Amino acid sequence: MINCNVCNENLTDKVYDTTGVVSITSVCTAVEYPTEVYYCNGCGHVQTLEMPNESSYYDETYNFLAESEEEDQIYLVDQGNITYRTQHQVTVLLSKLNLSKGTRILDYGCAKSSTMRELTRRNLGITPYLFDISERYTAFWDEFIEDGKWATYNLPESWDGHFDVVTSFFSLEHISKLADTLQHIKRVLNDNGYLYAIIPNTQTNPADLIVVDHPNHFTKQSIMRMLSDNDFSLQEIDDSSHRGAYIVVAKKGNSLSPHTPDSILKNEITSIGEFWKSAAQRIQEFEKTATINNASAIYGAGFYGSFLASNLSALDNVKCFIDQNKFLQGTQLMGRPIISPIDLPNEVKIVYVALNPKHSRKIIQDLTCFSGKDITFFYI
Repeated sequence: MINCNVCNENLTDKVYDTTGVVSITSVCTAVEYPTEVYYCNGCGHVQTLEMPNESSYYDETYNFLAESEEEDQIYLVDQGNITYRTQHQVTVLLSKLNLSKGTRILDYGCAKSSTMRELTRRNLGITPYLFDISERYTAFWDEFIEDGKWATYNLPESWDGHFDVVTSFFSLEHISKLADTLQHIKRVLNDNGYLYAIIPNTQTNPADLIVVDHPNHFTKQSIMRMLSDNDFSLQEIDDSSHRGAYIVVAKKGNSLSPHTPDSILKNEITSIGEFWKSAAQRIQEFEKTATINNASAIYGAGFYGSFLASNLSALDNVKCFIDQNKFLQGTQLMGRPIISPIDLPNEVKIVYVALNPKHSRKIIQDLTCFSGKDITFFYI
């Protein structure tokens, strides 16, 4: 029996599962473990079957942007101008909260905590602390956080009631024991403290539904239920300031119980599941119609690209991955080089576009370097 991570109701409505045993993680690695996703009729939460040995996976295997201090992900490309995720997260955080001098702020589940590092560079006078369930990132922390202000595995009792703000940047989706986590966060907040979280929005970033190491896929309804059940007063759920994500601001203290989700939400989640069920078939059908021996490339060296590549019957004709992220260019994915769009070889006649389908066509249309080239595009 599988119970909901938010409301503990028994989950029986499966909305997606993989056709085989290979799944893709959030760091674009393939694992031999099936993805099974369920919808909760009690609170509107969407949940993936927990990976085996979840804690050891994050402690020993999970490796998020750890190649260098500056490595980052692209948030937005607008007419050739690139905004990276850390830059955007800091800008929005400062617009939402008054981080005055002396503010004590804990970044929970922080990985290398590029957001806190950027905040310290701005000389705001805040006092940052860090926490993660792995020691893989401590070398990065030592560069900008003094001893005694970071911890791993367990939150120190000396931190109880200590913080004005606890942040969670894309970490809650990874944690199966949500109630325990929210209680830990509440314990270290002072009586007027705030939780500030950024959480993937599956409805605007559909790839989140099939990420195997995301046991949680939140909806507005399940966010409200999670906060209410753990004595947090919701201040705001913003679904527009960060593309593909919710920004959640909550204050320590009681809140009203949310309404039961309606059938519209369930239908929308089911439709996203159906999209992914058909995606592998569409990829394979296009591959069969493509001219034999035509060189191809995959645009997008992230999750979408990894998913698409894993569903090709053969990678022999794929010469490279294409990505505008300067931190990825010059590296490899699945044994193929990752290149800039302007460096696409003339021999490539087919480009598989593996980006968020809500934005992919505009991104390709804005690339002047593809203009005039004899290329057939396939959109996931």
